[in-house]
Amino acid sequence: MNEFTRHINRILTFLLSLLGFSSCFPVMEYGCPTASFRIFGTVKDEKMNPLPNVQIESKSYGYGIRNKDLSELDFPMRTQSDEDGKYEIMELVSCDYEHRDFLLRICLDGYEILDTLVVFDNPSFSGGKKQHEGTTQKEVEIVLKENSKD
Repeated sequence: MNEFTRHINRILTFLLSLLGFSSCFPVMEYGCPTASFRIFGTVKDEKMNPLPNVQIESKSYGYGIRNKDLSELDFPMRTQSDEDGKYEIMELVSCDYEHRDFLLRICLDGYEILDTLVVFDNPSFSGGKKQHEGTTQKEVEIVLKENSKD
């Protein structure tokens, strides 16, 4: 393209933007809104009694946790169930919202270790000002089995 044609294209682009034709293009946001993923529930034994002080560890991935070797994972988020067995895990995520996998590892002495996969596929968010802002949540009830070795 020669210099004259480039100059004409710039002028036409400017004039079309003044007429509002630039609104035909998708709006680009700079930066990424932040969304909260909340997992909550109650940990119980097989008799449905709440279990206090249960260690709950969590690891999240955008995609593909199902294909990972679980023995290689580290669990950066940790919480404990309260005296009523209730727990809550909250993670803030930027820019990767369409799909989120969380692996919960639940541990308590005298009980079998339980790994639970929690999947958020195309979650809907509430309380945000923009698309993919706000909070999405899932309730996950956990039942631990007593360790048969004890």
